[in-house]
Amino acid sequence: FGVTALFIMTGLAIIIYLNQDDPQPRERDYSYVGSFFAFAIWIGIGASALLEKMTEWFKKPKPYLAMTMVVLFLAVPLNLLLANYHEHNRTGNYVAWEYSYNLLNSCEQDGILFTNGDNDTFPLWYLQEVEGVRKDVRVVNLSLLNTPWYIMQLKTQEPKVKIRLSDDVIANIGLVPWEEREYSIPGPDPGMQTDKPQTSAVAPADTEYAGIRFDLKPTIARRRNPNTGKLTGGLKVQDLMILEILQANRWQKSVYFAVTIAPSNKLGLDDYLRMDGQVFKVLPYKVGNAIDAPLLYDNMINKYRYTNLNDPNVNYSENVRRLLQNYRSGFLQLVYYYGQQQHDNEKALEVLKFMDEHLPDAVIPNTYAELYLQIAQLYAQYGDSTMARHYLENFFEHGRGEGDPVVNARVAGYWSDIFDENDRALSILLPLTTGLQQNAYVSYELSRLYLKEGDLEKAEEWINSLASLAPNAQETQQL
Repeated sequence: FGVTALFIMTGLAIIIYLNQDDPQPRERDYSYVGSFFAFAIWIGIGASALLEKMTEWFKKPKPYLAMTMVVLFLAVPLNLLLANYHEHNRTGNYVAWEYSYNLLNSCEQDGILFTNGDNDTFPLWYLQEVEGVRKDVRVVNLSLLNTPWYIMQLKTQEPKVKIRLSDDVIANIGLVPWEEREYSIPGPDPGMQTDKPQTSAVAPADTEYAGIRFDLKPTIARRRNPNTGKLTGGLKVQDLMILEILQANRWQKSVYFAVTIAPSNKLGLDDYLRMDGQVFKVLPYKVGNAIDAPLLYDNMINKYRYTNLNDPNVNYSENVRRLLQNYRSGFLQLVYYYGQQQHDNEKALEVLKFMDEHLPDAVIPNTYAELYLQIAQLYAQYGDSTMARHYLENFFEHGRGEGDPVVNARVAGYWSDIFDENDRALSILLPLTTGLQQNAYVSYELSRLYLKEGDLEKAEEWINSLASLAPNAQETQQL
């Protein structure tokens, strides 16, 4: 009876009590682990009873039979252990600790950091409260920011976040009706600067700004007003509190969004966000695609930790691999800055090699075929044909770009343009022409290739094909 009660109360009763929505954002099996314990007890009782019965089936006691059955019963869990040990083994996996460390150390002194959910919040709190890392940074979780008790914590507990709302207003805070309109946050006071240029809230001398001014749209229950053509709906509490914190803080502290926060939760502030590594800093002037290169370089190269991200013996789940793509984004921002804007190929190549040394594709694969090809092209552009070849060789080995004629045609173009391997390029392009529908980009690459080879007859054939598929395309006009 006791085991049955444990099974019901920690399983079915919890399901009824919680009444969770379907679907859930993730598996919730951990909520019912008590019932698993009860079921395991039943399995043990059943196995013991089965052993007793089998012993009775034989007239004389046979010790070796019992031993054989014990081995067989142990073989089941041992087989599960051997089959699943690698993917559950966390030996050498420091992603949670170091990703949190890197997030905190992306922020200036006394900064305010907006985070998204459990995975980019709890590890940060652990580092701050248990290991004492960057306790000056106030981590603000957007999910909890919808609750009055959490807002009160931010307002009253160190390090405090400046919030102008009274306690009564906070206690009764809720959704606010909202119609799409312009919203503004004043810039800093004219004399508000620090002695450190990188922490100054004031825009560069050649930048015109008057604080933040953007189109604020409703974030919930959105619909188009037929009379005004504008979106109507409401703002969530977390949206109101982001705006309140920005307004009340008035640039006295640096405010950041973690890169893991979805664009929809940034309220349309994108033009005022500068990428500083694993965080976006809110600035009182339009940033565009600009970066603070010395700061970003210092974060990505000197401050951040990447322990064992280049170790093939450490297991990283698919979710972790996707998370780690954020590092590549930061590295590539630096590469484009040094290579395209500063024309410093040596510096750009240095960053690329650092990225591949600490975050090799063999351990943390690129998740986007487009990004994979961009890296190959960058290596070739900045003088490392060996690494460019490495990326292109591995592109097909890992099945990237499979079924995408445009991506495969681009790869063929790289083999021809970078390495002058026209036969290899043809071996990629020609199979792409056998489908029922021709692709304009494939025709374009074949036209270029045959022109390069001096085969004018075939070049003309594919130019005509391109002209029929995309007569107004820029590539058609070029040929």
